[in-house]
Amino acid sequence: MEISRERFKDRLVFETHIADGLRNALVPFFILQPLVENALQHGIARRAGVGLVRISAERQDAELHLYVTDDGPGLAQEERAFPREGIGLKNTRQRLRQLYGDGQSLELETPVEGGLRVKLTVPYRMAHAPEAQGVSS
Repeated sequence: MEISRERFKDRLVFETHIADGLRNALVPFFILQPLVENALQHGIARRAGVGLVRISAERQDAELHLYVTDDGPGLAQEERAFPREGIGLKNTRQRLRQLYGDGQSLELETPVEGGLRVKLTVPYRMAHAPEAQGVSS
């Protein structure tokens, strides 16, 4: 995101909304990178003025839901039923399938306020905190 902030300067607002207790949830390395890059390329770069990219996470029972949302133009009307998927989405889907089998999903959604939201669902797993080290005085 730092590189993107430099590239877009004042045209990019980046937000994160991570539900309490999810900062230690296990997420595959770089799984969100192609989704954020897509939001920048297809959402923010195509609009005039300031654009928003938001990453959010929430837990529902045994599932972790990760969202990458942008306020760009969204899917064109003719693409709504069958959006064309590029390398980023295809590779992300393949990685998720390899890691989680049928226990995952990746969906494209159109938020009410416009833009595009990618919803990624994986099993909720928590990283174990390292053992507390005693401090001697």
